[in-house]
Amino acid sequence: MIGAVIDIGTNSVRLLVARREGDTFFPLARQLVTTRLGAGLISTKLLSSEGKERTLDAIRRFMATADSLSTEKIIIVGTSAMREAQDGAIFAEQIQNQFGVIVNILPCETEAIYSYTGATLSLSSMTGAVVFDLGGGSCEVIWSQAGQLVLCSRKIGAVYLSERFFDHDPPQAVEVEAAKLFIRQQLAGCCLPSRPLVGVGGTVTSLAAMAMEMREYVAERVHGYSLSRLTVHRLLAAMLSLPCSERGRLPGIQKERAAILPAGTLVVEMLLAISGESSLLVSEGDILLGSLYHLSEEA
Repeated sequence: MIGAVIDIGTNSVRLLVARREGDTFFPLARQLVTTRLGAGLISTKLLSSEGKERTLDAIRRFMATADSLSTEKIIIVGTSAMREAQDGAIFAEQIQNQFGVIVNILPCETEAIYSYTGATLSLSSMTGAVVFDLGGGSCEVIWSQAGQLVLCSRKIGAVYLSERFFDHDPPQAVEVEAAKLFIRQQLAGCCLPSRPLVGVGGTVTSLAAMAMEMREYVAERVHGYSLSRLTVHRLLAAMLSLPCSERGRLPGIQKERAAILPAGTLVVEMLLAISGESSLLVSEGDILLGSLYHLSEEA
């Protein structure tokens, strides 16, 4: 089976097309477009008009890619911004009318299950790990306990934190400290077990690319990369010392992500501190791959 998943996130829209052989999916195409669908959501409670246009354009291109690869099944999922916006369901209906594919706006519990599935199946040696999926709007932390998945979902996504706390470029020290305090308070009730950490999402993959000083992103090199706490701290300090325009020129950073990456990195740093782990593993297997596994089971 060749399947495709389009993930409509707060900051970007992503595509994964993969072929299943036995119990394994082999990627055929990955694409990402930064859309900032959730820009301004805190104040307006609505999806960005420009973000919606960019999202529709991205889906149009992704559908063409999927068709060119003889995709048999395609699903579209929406996460934090689509869940929370007052016009999220209306936009989902607009997408369905335009492209003929139902948009599944995932509850945070389902989003977490898909992310955990994608990460643990792509890193088979890490089935006992704590997995966190850090997106633009929220962060889901998931682990298995007594045969059941435990979920801690918090409103500490990279876009959300940037818009709520950072009014200056680069952020002032008082803004950074306020964000840190908020993140710590939000994670305090999660009661994370002492286990290895696996991170998914654009923040952690970008940090891995930065650590390797990648001029061109290579998913195979990023997947399974060990990102130390010291490296995260060093990269965060470098980003906070630069305005966004200069930060976007650092190796490994997509210029479209430069504005929100410091806030996301604060979450990664805090998760490492709270867990007591000295490093985390970066996974390219995430909600996209997890959605494909669940899709094939339902087929």
